[in-house]
Amino acid sequence: MAKEFQIKHLDTNILINAFFGDESDPEKNEYLYFLEWIREHESNTKLRVSLPALGELLYETLKVDEDSFAKGYSRFRLYLKEMGERFEPYSPKLSDAPAYIDDFIKRLKERALNVFADSPADVVIVAYAAIDKDASSLYTTDSRLLNSEILSKIINEFREAHEMRKLRVKEIYSHKPNAKKP
Repeated sequence: MAKEFQIKHLDTNILINAFFGDESDPEKNEYLYFLEWIREHESNTKLRVSLPALGELLYETLKVDEDSFAKGYSRFRLYLKEMGERFEPYSPKLSDAPAYIDDFIKRLKERALNVFADSPADVVIVAYAAIDKDASSLYTTDSRLLNSEILSKIINEFREAHEMRKLRVKEIYSHKPNAKKP
């Protein structure tokens, strides 16, 4: 019998900052702590990262110096190895993509334009999480995504119309009891 997982999507910024972020940034430890917490304490959680998010990650790693890249890649690879089947790239277009995916992305862009104006990749990352019928949350540190009532409304209207449970856009600091943003 296959194991049932709670599916949590990750925004790019979590992986960038955890593995390739500035070593002197005190928040870097919060990103790593979040990922390690899931690995160590949430054995029923599977992390999904959309292919657009992985593309952004690759693009951002090209901006770091060679030593930082090597160190970050090594840590990222070890994390992936330790997570095993609990970490996976995701694209609805590689599985049973619903026919309405492109319409949903267009609707997100139109109705939440101010949220996505500076980051066109975010609309696809959010849409992929919203379309994933198994997803319960999308973790991010992007305040535009976290604080947008219209975005939350669009996502959950869509999921309700397609008989999916609610998707929560959450901060990494909300994943464990008594966690506080630094």
